[in-house]
Amino acid sequence: MKALFFRIGAIGDALLTTPAVRVFKETFPDCEVHYMAGRGAAKILENNPYIDKVIVFNERFFKVPRFLRVLLMAPGIKKSIDPYYDYFIDFESSHYSAMISSSVNSGSKFGFLIKGKKRRYNKYYKNSFDYKQQQTYIAYRHMALAVSAGAKAEEDITPVFKLTDAETEEGRGFYSANKIEGPVVHVCLSGTWTAKKWPLNHWKELIKLLSEKINVVVIWGPGDEGDIEQIKQMNLARVFVTPDLGLRQMASVLSFGKLLITNDNGVRHIAGALGLNTIGLFGPTNEKSWADINKKSIVLVSNEPCRPCDKTSCPDLKCMEGISVKSVLEAADKFI
Repeated sequence: MKALFFRIGAIGDALLTTPAVRVFKETFPDCEVHYMAGRGAAKILENNPYIDKVIVFNERFFKVPRFLRVLLMAPGIKKSIDPYYDYFIDFESSHYSAMISSSVNSGSKFGFLIKGKKRRYNKYYKNSFDYKQQQTYIAYRHMALAVSAGAKAEEDITPVFKLTDAETEEGRGFYSANKIEGPVVHVCLSGTWTAKKWPLNHWKELIKLLSEKINVVVIWGPGDEGDIEQIKQMNLARVFVTPDLGLRQMASVLSFGKLLITNDNGVRHIAGALGLNTIGLFGPTNEKSWADINKKSIVLVSNEPCRPCDKTSCPDLKCMEGISVKSVLEAADKFI
């Protein structure tokens, strides 16, 4: 048998589908599992023991409407995948991904029931699963879709992310080169939306106070360059800033930490997959959907009544500003 999983989206979006892929592969160990993901997210699926082949979804033709885009991309999609799959499982299940599924020749196509004005796109699936639970961690939703395709249900929804031995040594090399000894707290300032980013002045105060009692490694990504320069200018003895790293290099550095403090982003999901303690700072996004809150995962939010709103930008960002440095330090003390 062969199965093709599909998910467009960012790093965290793909990573949170991996528990469902794992249970599917464990249920059907002889099934060859392929996964098609966007270029950025595909890196997170490399070296996954439950995925036999990662296929990059090469999205193109952005200047035309989506229905034309799918038609134009169809030859490339068909060329990149196998001629036939026994299962096609669409974790995204939007009207766009439903149209994309028309390029996949499969005996059984599974997707979530599309409702509202776009419900006519359910015709592309042979099995539309109506997941009615709301306000639950998104990984459970993906698990339910895999179960609807015949996988055996499991409670363990820990994301699957595996570093190679060589990648692990790269991370070790960063600590050795910087002569970092003893426990480390990581902080990550990144956020895909402006509205999801905790204010820089809060980060600077937190980093200063943390560095008085523990080593701090600052992780960053594209778009953070200006903020990182300000962190460097603080010239704090126990604060170490990573160089510009690729996704898996960053994860290898992260794997040696004790705790990660970060905004709601893909790095937090990677840390959870690596078994680190995490503190997530949530503003516009819904922590009930995007955080598995447990003894190793703390979520901090403000009391602003307008959140969560899912707005990518906001004129005042008071929901993020309302998370105090003191509350973050108190949460960190539980893990340090």
